Amino acid sequence: MTTRLLAIHGSARSRGNSRRLLDQVLETVGELRPDVKVEVVRAYEARVDPCMACGACEEDEIGCQRLGDGWHDIESALRAADILVIASPVYFMGLPAPLKAMVDRLQALWWYRERGGQVATNEGPFRRSGLILTAAGNDKVFAPSHRVVKAAFNTLGFDLVGEVLAGDLDGPDEAGDGTELLEAARALGRTLVE
Repeated sequence: MTTRLLAIHGSARSRGNSRRLLDQVLETVGELRPDVKVEVVRAYEARVDPCMACGACEEDEIGCQRLGDGWHDIESALRAADILVIASPVYFMGLPAPLKAMVDRLQALWWYRERGGQVATNEGPFRRSGLILTAAGNDKVFAPSHRVVKAAFNTLGFDLVGEVLAGDLDGPDEAGDGTELLEAARALGRTLVE
């Protein structure tokens, strides 16, 4: 059986700090477990509409089927994943809007689970998750986003096994070569597959 890793990148920058740290995680996973199938979704390219609070998810069989956007494929990938990594900058103590829209769309799966449904479609031995948050501010800015992502992981049935919270990164490439942050990201990659 193939192990599936889904990485969701929440930054508008395709090569900024959060992506650099995510790449370290993915490279480490690839070195240790070349059999892991990796899919990366960029929130800014996914074009997921926000939840409209229409209530249809309380009635539909599973998931949000009412909006004709890019969510359906992402929702399927989330349900099938064995490993989930979210990497994102923090803006004003919150997740960037495209990533937050994805989290909000999990409301449909929360309803499904509350009605006794099984969210995960995989049959793998584990559902592990990791989190990477970056910010220009100090470590206090992470708490609100951290809580939101942990709630999302819980809804999906993932155990949070590691995280990298990287503050004081003012520029887009401050998570530089050979830093403690890159090693922390590699350690997260090891934790996800060991």
